[in-house]
Amino acid sequence: MKKLCLHIIVLLFNGCLFAQDVSKIPDLKKDLAKATNDSDRADALAELCFHYSILNTDTALLFGEQAMQLSKKIQYKKGIGDSYNNIGWVYFKLSNMSKAEEYFKTAINLFKQTGRKDLIVMPVANLGTMYM
Repeated sequence: MKKLCLHIIVLLFNGCLFAQDVSKIPDLKKDLAKATNDSDRADALAELCFHYSILNTDTALLFGEQAMQLSKKIQYKKGIGDSYNNIGWVYFKLSNMSKAEEYFKTAINLFKQTGRKDLIVMPVANLGTMYM
């Protein structure tokens, strides 16, 4: 039963709710330009990484690394976890499953440290998609 629930969650999250959408990129770039604090900048960079993953993986990785560096600099655990998760997604798109798995598992561990179970859902779903 647990496996069935996990598969349903994976399909819902990856198939419908959080699909990449290149049409969001211009607004995210505006958000990045208008960001008044580093955590908002890190969030925008991480989102750009995710949405670029279907358009240009090199650019996606660049945004992901920028998000991670900034998040680490300000010790923003959610941002670090988002960066790992989104970079993992790029590696999944590149069919580099060992790197994708490493990044997803790191994101899960970082999110566990925050005590917020809601943050763990995406990297767990991504890991499940990769395993399928």
